[in-house]
Amino acid sequence: MTTPTRAFVLASAESFVRIAGVTVLERSLRTLYYEGVSGITVLCPKGEVPEGILSELKKFNIPFTVSPLDEGRRIDPSLLPADGTPQVLLLDGSALVDSRLPALLSQGGERLCFIPQECVPSRAGLPSITLSGRPYLFAGVARISLSRLAGFALPSPLSLAQEAVKAVGDEPNLLLDLSTLPNYKPDMRAHVPFLFFPVKGPEDNPAAKSILISSSQKLVLDWPAWYIHRPIENALISQICEWSITPNQLTVLNNLAAFAALGLFAAGFLASGLVLALIVGVLDGLDGKQARVKLHFSPLGEWEHHLDKVYENGWYLALAWHLSAGGRVTLPLISLGTILAANVLDMVLTAAYRRVFHLQFDDSGPFARALRVFAGRRNTYLWTFAPFVLVGKPLLGFACIALYALLSLMIKGGGIMFSIFTRLRKVAP
Repeated sequence: MTTPTRAFVLASAESFVRIAGVTVLERSLRTLYYEGVSGITVLCPKGEVPEGILSELKKFNIPFTVSPLDEGRRIDPSLLPADGTPQVLLLDGSALVDSRLPALLSQGGERLCFIPQECVPSRAGLPSITLSGRPYLFAGVARISLSRLAGFALPSPLSLAQEAVKAVGDEPNLLLDLSTLPNYKPDMRAHVPFLFFPVKGPEDNPAAKSILISSSQKLVLDWPAWYIHRPIENALISQICEWSITPNQLTVLNNLAAFAALGLFAAGFLASGLVLALIVGVLDGLDGKQARVKLHFSPLGEWEHHLDKVYENGWYLALAWHLSAGGRVTLPLISLGTILAANVLDMVLTAAYRRVFHLQFDDSGPFARALRVFAGRRNTYLWTFAPFVLVGKPLLGFACIALYALLSLMIKGGGIMFSIFTRLRKVAP
């Protein structure tokens, strides 16, 4: 089975509320768009979307149509696909729903997503169904048949929840319990609880925004990224997400700062370059968080990590260039070669591990996660280099970065090779 290509989004006044600068309706459309749903119909009781919001939605080239419900607040039969489509997706366009759910519903037939009531921050007045003494709420997403959809009365999001509860009450096998599903997100390297947040009005923005920012946080990080960058990034994103600035614009800003730091290093302005490079450590996390919080992704985001490698290794080249001035060539070049070789070997070994185990090494267990905190990386290298710049010993600091890189590679590389050889021995005939 695959994700249905047709979907209906039930809109209401709450759908036009902005959460983290984005209307709830736009989030619903983006959730479907990124899963390849090509035919989206927005159902409005009055058949109207405010002109300003409609103009915003059209800027992103997401194909959708707007249709009113009939006098009985049921879907117009003429809107139902006549191409043999067995099921369609139905979303509550007045709630923040988890973007993973359309893909999860690609397997099997009719299913309605439900979530334990205690997992929903805002649940006043919502109908629930009790299973084994535990109350559940409709989580805003369903894969249903056309005949069932045609029978739903949909004057409001509340009525949609009531229809969903009634449906699973009559047919319990329709209920998909989100609490029983794996919620690990490989790109986040973390277990992220499934999201369902019914929006009542603008007053919900602070709480909902906080949840979105928390859910956008990667958990496998080095110590500067976790203890220094993370709180600064979250404070900045809490403000920036309300603006119209895009993740791509933040990526451009980050790279401008990064290559400016490269120029300062090459020119010998080490303290200024170091300060700017440390700022880049914070800027580098903003574009990804902005994309995840606002649900706004683009192909440039996939290339951002390659740009990181370019300017990071450019910093080391620039530092070696400056530090080799005056005839002190040997130590800067040896240090540079060690750092670059360690970076390349690290990429080769981690790629080999991922190919064998289909898993990032950093996610492989407690040892790898603990190692990631202190392992040699751009952030840890910069903070190691900083004290030496302050006391006027940058050459010694650069050599220490090289030793740090070599030691880190030996520990991490040893762990990777041991794991790979152990696996190969087990599968060998």
